[in-house]
Amino acid sequence: MSAAQAMPYRSPAIDDYAKAIFALQARGDEPVTTSALAERLGITAGSVSAMLKKLAEPGLVTHEPYRGVRLTDSGQRLALEVIRHHRLLERFLADALGMPWDRVHAEAEVLEHVISEELEELIMNLERDQFVAETSRPLARARLGARATAALWALRVFAVTVSAMVVYTFVVLLH
Repeated sequence: MSAAQAMPYRSPAIDDYAKAIFALQARGDEPVTTSALAERLGITAGSVSAMLKKLAEPGLVTHEPYRGVRLTDSGQRLALEVIRHHRLLERFLADALGMPWDRVHAEAEVLEHVISEELEELIMNLERDQFVAETSRPLARARLGARATAALWALRVFAVTVSAMVVYTFVVLLH
């Protein structure tokens, strides 16, 4: 069961908070302060405090007043799912639809909140099928075989995910 299915009242705001807390948590071991979160999201500290209470109710965060907030395991799963949706959408928009990279991020920001698990799987399959087609030339097929091609696909997905996380963390650290 995905984080989205486990949390039927998920919203774009909840997704954005989870992503922002995840990014700020990646910077160090200390809890994320309300003011840091407010600055990152471009809203007031009062609005952040109110939303943190909402995020604590279903157990997405642990919040210590005057200390900060941390994502729980379920909050971290939600953040990573939203980030995965975002990265998949960026690849799909750029690779399959030919959208220029300078517009891809903004579109993915909107769509990451509404992508279904079914569409996520279709995009993953499309990307996988493209990869398999690239590696299925006669010589490659003779050398690799089906298992090796599947293993290379899994490795590519892992590498893209790790690369996306590294880039995302780098961009976060720059802000």
